[in-house]
Amino acid sequence: MGRQALPPREEDKRDSGLLYYFTGPDKVWPRALELQIQETDVGDLWILEGSRISTKIETEGYPMYVLSGPLRTQSRGRIIKFGDFEDRDGWNTVEAVLDGDRITHLVNGRAVMRAWTSSRHLWTTRPSTSRSPAAASCSRRKAPRSGSATSK
Repeated sequence: MGRQALPPREEDKRDSGLLYYFTGPDKVWPRALELQIQETDVGDLWILEGSRISTKIETEGYPMYVLSGPLRTQSRGRIIKFGDFEDRDGWNTVEAVLDGDRITHLVNGRAVMRAWTSSRHLWTTRPSTSRSPAAASCSRRKAPRSGSATSK
C-alpha cells in the first residue's frame, strides 16, 4: 500500500486485508475471516457472512482481544487486535498462521490475535486431515513522505 490516495478516499486510511477460510459462492464478501491490513488497525479480525470463531475479548460491547479471560463466541463484526506493533514509517510483516482450529495473527513477529474455530462452521465439504500449519504473509513499505527523499 503506497501513499497515493485517490478520490473519494483521499482522507481515508490506507486499507487492505487477507481473506482466509472462505467458502460458498464467489462474491465480493464471501463467508470468510479477514486479517485486517488497514493503517492503524493491522491485525484486527473481521468475521464475514456467518463465520464463527471463539476468542478472548474484553467485553461483548467492546470486542478487543485480551490475553486472559473467558472464551466468547462471535459470528459477526470486528475483533480489535491486542497491542500496536505496526511500523507506520517502514516495513511491516503481517502473518496469518492457521493450524487446525487455531488462528494467530502476527504483526512484525508479535501475536496480536488468537482465535479458535470449528471446522463445521468453515467448510461445506470435509477438510483435509493434515495437521501442518498454513501461513500466509505479506510485507509492505510506505513511500517516503514528501520532501524526505534524498536527491543528488
